[in-house]
Order: sequence, then C-alpha cells, then structure tokens
Amino acid sequence: MKTEKEEKIMKLTKGKLSQKRKEKIGRSQIKKEKEKIKLIKDKIQKINIKMDATKETKKGEEEVKKVRVRITLTCKNLKSVEKATSEIVSRAKKTEQVEVKGPVRMPTKTLVITVRKSPCGEGSKTWDRFEMRIYKRIIDLTCNVPDVKTITNFRIDPGVEIELTMTADQ
Repeated sequence: MKTEKEEKIMKLTKGKLSQKRKEKIGRSQIKKEKEKIKLIKDKIQKINIKMDATKETKKGEEEVKKVRVRITLTCKNLKSVEKATSEIVSRAKKTEQVEVKGPVRMPTKTLVITVRKSPCGEGSKTWDRFEMRIYKRIIDLTCNVPDVKTITNFRIDPGVEIELTMTADQ
C-alpha cells in the first residue's frame, strides 16, 4: 500500500518521475518539474511544426519563382514588329498569373545617308537621300519561367530581332 504522500505525488506527476526522485522532492519542486516538462513538450511541438512545414514544401509542388522578363523587338518592317508584339501580348494574356506591361513603342530611329547621284562627280550636282527606319517595341512580363517558354514559342517573321532579359522578381 502507498502512503498519502506517495499518492499525491503520483497524481501530480502522473507517474512521470522516478520513485527515488519522488521521495526526494516536495510539492513545490513537483510543480517546478511539471513546468519544465511542459516547456520541453512545447519546444518539441514547435520543432515538429517546423519540420512538418519543410516536409510539406518538399512533398507538394515546389514553389516556382516569378521572374521579370523584358522582351525587346526591333525590325525594319513595321508590320512584322506589330505582328510579333500582338502575338506575344495575346499569348501572355491567355496564360494565368502573368502580368503584362506594354507594348511600349519606342521612338523610331531614322538612319539617313545622302549621296551624289553621278558616279564620277561631274555634271549637275544632284543628290540621293536614302533612309532606313528602325522600329522598336518593349514588353515587360512578370511570370514563371515555364510560362516564358510557352509565351515565346511561336514563329516570327525574318528580320525581327528579339532580345530577352530575365531578372529575379523580389
């Protein structure tokens, strides 16, 4: 048979302390020991929650990072540039979670060369004036890397130059 003191100790500690330890400590110390046990349990739960959170991100789909993409189109033919930009913008708007800014029409560069008509330099002084216009469009996108591949995967007219710059979004 157990004494009253032993029974009280068993109730308070719920049998978690060893018998020698129970005999040595009194009620105030039992409360302190219970608090220590409670703190340790809380720490273990916090660690388990952190571990579960890391496991969930590994098990499920990995978070795909968003990137900022700047697409610069340049060409001598206005129709080709407009066709390519409209295709990119329409594809970007069809895909979900893509932010589109543009197309921004940059000022047209006009390259002018003035030359003499006569090859020998004699005769009346007549001049020819040749010019070439360069059209430029800029489109800014914020999307995932796989989305960039689907948006830019189409056929473009010859003469259209595309420059793609990607930076990590913060």
